[in-house]
Amino acid sequence: MKITHIFAPLVKRWIAGPYITDAIKVAKHINEKGMGVILNYLGEYIKEKEKVKRNLEEYIHLLRLIKFYKLDSSISIKLTQLGLYVDEKLCEDNFFELISEAKKNNIKVWLDMESSKYTSKTIEIYLKSLDTYKNSGIAIQAYLKRSLNDVKRIVKNGGEIRLVKGAYSEPATIAYKKKSEINKNYLEIMKYLFENSDKFTIATHDDKIIQESLKLSKIYMKYPTYAFLRGVRNDLKRYLLSYRFRVEEYVPYGEEWIGYIYRRIKEKKSNVLLVLTSVFTID
Repeated sequence: MKITHIFAPLVKRWIAGPYITDAIKVAKHINEKGMGVILNYLGEYIKEKEKVKRNLEEYIHLLRLIKFYKLDSSISIKLTQLGLYVDEKLCEDNFFELISEAKKNNIKVWLDMESSKYTSKTIEIYLKSLDTYKNSGIAIQAYLKRSLNDVKRIVKNGGEIRLVKGAYSEPATIAYKKKSEINKNYLEIMKYLFENSDKFTIATHDDKIIQESLKLSKIYMKYPTYAFLRGVRNDLKRYLLSYRFRVEEYVPYGEEWIGYIYRRIKEKKSNVLLVLTSVFTID
């Protein structure tokens, strides 16, 4: 789908474009700036088996292009792209085929977290995959009340965490709703990671949390990776790069960009300001 829309300037800041060639081009450009990339093919909650099959083929093609062009890039997937919404066995088979290809090409695979309906199953499949594939990680959402326990379980099993705040609309019975509560939980989980994990990613645009992570880095002598959305908080990226931290940009691509933009704006109103600010930020 061609990007001709009222949000086109915002879309072009956040998303590489509709095609895999757009993703590769943008990834090359980001690598030239000294940053790594996390490439994500847009789409979720896929109901049709044929579309699931095409998603798997897309990701395998993406892995091979990353290898061919020698990009500093991982991939990030949602399990409902690979069939979790349709059939659990289908999803597992597809995921294991994907990580087998990733292993051959020595490329990291991240599991993105989706709505709470899929949290337990996503973690279960991820932990199962660690028996055969270690070069992988999973996103954990700090706004869920269960997340600290999930992180402890994953770390103890040798998994790698990318800590995010979360952007889905969840009930107050299972998720923190106030910003102060989410930040408090994020900081608690982050401290646990500094104490107990040797490799993890801080994925936030929050200045205060990043500054606290830098203090913890000095205390524990550990150096996490920092991940940001494409086109957002370029000032912070440059700042962290100047101190030789690894910085990665999360770069989505694909024809499902309208749903991606609308969901981010709808589910977290502060993203409107974040996106508008990003348009006027110098690269």
